[in-house]
Amino acid sequence: MNRKTLAAAFPHTVPVLMGYLSIGIVFGWMMSAAGFVPLWSAVMSVAIYAGSGQYLGVDLLANASPLADAAFLTLIINFRHLVYGLSMLEKFRGMGWRKL
Repeated sequence: MNRKTLAAAFPHTVPVLMGYLSIGIVFGWMMSAAGFVPLWSAVMSVAIYAGSGQYLGVDLLANASPLADAAFLTLIINFRHLVYGLSMLEKFRGMGWRKL
């Protein structure tokens, strides 16, 4: 991308940036309050797709919850993505193997 394109796009991305910065800071504070080092916050941020799953993960890790609980609760949290995908079925009709 060139500098002109970035300069044109930046003002439109500021609201999203502010949202992600605020929830990222709160997540870091939660991890710190639970007794975890900042490295754990970074690892969880990279590894967990569902942002709400990160907040759930803090409690699960702090309480040493069983892996089955973590898997089930993550499945329930991410179930919304299945619903999102169902709304896109018509757009991808006839794409064959590329649909996946």
